[in-house]
Amino acid sequence: MSDDGGERSHAPTQKRRDAARREGQILVSRDLGTFVAMAAVLLAVAGLRPLVPGAVAVWSRGLRIDPGADPAAMIDAALAQAGLALAAAGLAAALPVALAAVLAQAATGGLVWVTRNHGFRLDRIDPLAGLGRMASAQALIGLGQSFAKVALLGAMAGWHLWSSRATLAGLGNLPLADALALTVDLGLRLLGWLTLALAVLAAIDLAAQWRRQSRSLMMTLEEVRREAREDNGSPELKARQRRMQAEASRRRLREAASVAEVPQATAILRNPTRFAVAIRFVPGETAAPLVVAMGRDRTARRILDRGARLDIPTVECPGLTRAIYFTGSIGAPIPERLYTAAALVLAHVWRVERGLRERAPDPDLPEDMRFDAAGRRTGGRPGSRRA
Repeated sequence: MSDDGGERSHAPTQKRRDAARREGQILVSRDLGTFVAMAAVLLAVAGLRPLVPGAVAVWSRGLRIDPGADPAAMIDAALAQAGLALAAAGLAAALPVALAAVLAQAATGGLVWVTRNHGFRLDRIDPLAGLGRMASAQALIGLGQSFAKVALLGAMAGWHLWSSRATLAGLGNLPLADALALTVDLGLRLLGWLTLALAVLAAIDLAAQWRRQSRSLMMTLEEVRREAREDNGSPELKARQRRMQAEASRRRLREAASVAEVPQATAILRNPTRFAVAIRFVPGETAAPLVVAMGRDRTARRILDRGARLDIPTVECPGLTRAIYFTGSIGAPIPERLYTAAALVLAHVWRVERGLRERAPDPDLPEDMRFDAAGRRTGGRPGSRRA
C-alpha cells in the first residue's frame, strides 16, 4: 500500500524504471555471479589440463640438485621459478573469472555507477544500526539460505570424494605426472557437478530477485496519473498547445500563399532577411496601408526575391517590419498605431522613386509595438535589435 492509500497494482513505467536504475536499484543475483565464476574456473582448469605434463617436468627439473652446486641457492631459485609459474597460472585463471562475473551482471541488471553511495555516512558505522540489520528478518532469512546452499554444495562434494575414494587411495602408486593428471580430472568432475548445482541455484535466485524488484517498483494508479501529468501536462495545457500549433500551421500556409500577392505591393519592408512585409498604399484607393504579403525566414526570402524581380522598392526597417509582422494580418490594414511610422517609410519611398538620395528612416515606435525576433515585446530604439 502506498502513502496515498492506493494499491500498488500497476506495472512500473519506463520513467520509474530509469529513475530506479539511476539510484542503483538494478537486478543483482549473487548466486548468478557465483555460478558464472565457477563456470569460468571450470573452463580455465579444463584449458590448463593439457599443460599438466609439461608443468610436472619443469617442477621435476627444479627438484634436481646438480653435483657440486649450492643446495640452498638451487632451492631458492627453484622456489622463485615455481612461484612465478603459479602466479602466472593464477592470473591467467583469475582474469577470465573476473571478466565473466562483470559480463554476467551487465547482461542481467546492467552496470551502474552511483557516486552518492561512496560518500561518508555516519549511519554506516553505527554499531546499533549494524546490529539491527544483522538481526533483521531479511538478514536471518539470507543467513539460513546461505547455510542451506553451503550444506547442499558440501554434500555434493563429499559424495563425489567418497565415490572416488578408491581412485584417491591409489594415487600414491602412480608416477607424479599421472597422479597429478588424474587429480585434475577428478577436480574437473567435482567442479562440473558443483557448477551444475550452482546453475540451478542461480536460476532460482535470479527469478526471486526479479520478482522482488518488480514488486518494489509497482505503482499506484495515482502515481501513474501524476507521472502522466508531469510528462504531458494537463489536458487543458495540451489542448492549448494543439490550438497554438494548428494556428501556427495555418499562419505559415497563409504567409506562403501571400507571396503571389507581392506584385500588388507599393513597398517591401525587411529586417534584413528574416522578416519581410509587403504593403500597398495608393492615395484615393486605400484609406490606410494594407498588408498584402508577409513572412519570415524562407517565405521572407521568397517575398524579397520576387519583389527584386519586379523592381518593388525595398526598405530595411527592422523595428517597423517586426511590429507589422507580429501585430498585423494579411489582407488587412496595418495597426492604426503604426500609421505614422509607415507614413515616414512611404514618404521615403516616394522621394527615392523621384531620384532623391537619402538614408532609410528609423521611425520611433510606441513602447508596446517594439518586438524582438521571437515576438517578445522589448524596449529601446526600434532598429536596435536585428534578426
